[in-house]
Amino acid sequence: ERKSREKKKKKRFSEEEQRQHTIEWTTYYRRNLHVFVEEYLGIKLKFFQRCMLYLMGRYRVIVFIMSRGAGKTFVTGCYAISTALLYPNSEIAIASLTLTQASLIIKDKIDKELCGDLALSPILKYLKEQGYLEFKYDKDRAECKLKNGSKIFSIVCDESGRGARATCVIIDEARLVKKKSVDSIMIPMLRPRVFPARLNPQYSDYFEEPQQIYISSAKTKDNWLYRFMIK
Repeated sequence: ERKSREKKKKKRFSEEEQRQHTIEWTTYYRRNLHVFVEEYLGIKLKFFQRCMLYLMGRYRVIVFIMSRGAGKTFVTGCYAISTALLYPNSEIAIASLTLTQASLIIKDKIDKELCGDLALSPILKYLKEQGYLEFKYDKDRAECKLKNGSKIFSIVCDESGRGARATCVIIDEARLVKKKSVDSIMIPMLRPRVFPARLNPQYSDYFEEPQQIYISSAKTKDNWLYRFMIK
């Protein structure tokens, strides 16, 4: 009976084993964001949404042109909060033609649907209640700060957006934004993510390439976004 009880006892991992498990799980979830959203955050996804999240986690430039009501802002919200959780010190800027439009993903999708009233993710709701996620709204500007140093913030895609810095720029309804504004304001604000390993001279040459994500409803082929997507 004693041997049987000992076998049933939970195995206690050493500090090094816990560290190694954390590295392995973090790497796995970073490479498979759709699995992280479904298994860890507890958010149910459609098949095409899994494909979108997987691609967003793999590539540095992403363009999604979809019909209205397809849920592209919802998927974008899931991506933004997942990236902020899995990559400490991330700076995710959500830009649009107007500040109100840019703030919708943070207000309606992340705060309300994922963490707040609807609480599609019990994990995110718990993190918000414990103060790990903090939302701040000021004159239609929205911001979500995490305790790991990451932040998600809204910004307007015009001259007033100059000076901001981000590791990832998400441009909502990109077809309405001028290509000149994207090239001269949005892309120059991108910079690599700062993480502790880069402070070590041995790894100082390693960096993560910043990311650009364009999401929009469909328009005619003469719009710059269509030509950009084809290119």
